[in-house]
Amino acid sequence: HIIATAFNEVINGKGLIEIVKNLNSRGISGPRGKGWSKTSLRKMLANEIYTGTIVWGRQSKRGLPVIRTGNACPAIVSRNTFIQVQELIGSRSFTSIHPRGTF
Repeated sequence: HIIATAFNEVINGKGLIEIVKNLNSRGISGPRGKGWSKTSLRKMLANEIYTGTIVWGRQSKRGLPVIRTGNACPAIVSRNTFIQVQELIGSRSFTSIHPRGTF
């Protein structure tokens, strides 16, 4: 399964760009039927639905609390795997980016 494989590849040390190149070279279409990008892969890896949890209200403009419903659907990855991947992605990302992009 592509989702479980992507989570495992991150845990095994592969970077997002390497995973994206692999998916695209194999002709696996992304979420919108096109190729994968680093952003689309990161969004997929950050989606709690793969742990069986549905989340509502993340983008609430009225400041309403986020609602999470666990065990709402079958989990593809464990909660521990999900958390580990979030920590790995967070530790690899830039802490700050220069406003002009490059020096």
